Amino acid sequence: MSQEITESEYYLPEEIQLDEYHPDNHIFMEDIKSIQRAIVAQSATMKPWHVEAVKLRMSKMTNKEIAVQLDHSDGGVSHALNSPSAVQLRKMLDHHATLLAGPNAALRNRILWEIVVDNQDDEPKVAISAIQEMNKMDGTYSAAGAPSEIKISINNHILPRGKLDE
Repeated sequence: MSQEITESEYYLPEEIQLDEYHPDNHIFMEDIKSIQRAIVAQSATMKPWHVEAVKLRMSKMTNKEIAVQLDHSDGGVSHALNSPSAVQLRKMLDHHATLLAGPNAALRNRILWEIVVDNQDDEPKVAISAIQEMNKMDGTYSAAGAPSEIKISINNHILPRGKLDE
């Protein structure tokens, strides 16, 4: 005997699916899912070993290493990696990796600089805060509250100990 699942038991109620605060409904997550669907669609149009060759190339393997691992010729691997579909897949995979990694230090620095320029006249405190964040990123000065140590060395021959030092 098999039990039949009705549609109402299989699907989540609409109010749960459309919850605006659920992570899946955030635009960032929608972007991730969109590029993942595009990657799957692009991969489906390619030979499986071509997809694998692109993935291995993304992991920094050389064409010769890929050829040995996939048991194909160097020329065949080169031809597969230079095909328009493989180039497109690689661009999609690069885009996906960058999306997941988030902004790098150079981009974060650039955004902070834009905040400085945009706010220097109207809201100087915001501009100063952005500069402080840039300095923290660069290591120009230590974060607030970090212990700092000052050492003073006195040459006793030039400045001998006196009565106040005792």
